[in-house]
Amino acid sequence: MFVSIIAVNELLQLWRIGKVRSKKFKTANDLIKSIENDLLIKIKPFSNQNLDVLSKLSISENHNDPFDHAIISQAISDKITLVSSDTKFENYIQQNGSIS
Repeated sequence: MFVSIIAVNELLQLWRIGKVRSKKFKTANDLIKSIENDLLIKIKPFSNQNLDVLSKLSISENHNDPFDHAIISQAISDKITLVSSDTKFENYIQQNGSIS
């Protein structure tokens, strides 16, 4: 399993503003280390290829979250399955494979 560095960045921001807390982790860095060490989820960096796909992504109406756009572009570019509870992500399914 993978997680985008973009999603980890969002998690870090939520930690910093106090929207994410855990008694198990004393610092945000502890939380980030746990993703790979305890959950065995590899953090994927955002590459130039991912950026290229992002530059070509057709943005869905009423979906203005640049972090989401980066995560979607990374999944398309790296050809990995994207799992999200965000229903707006469904609007990008048709672009999977049409961006090169």
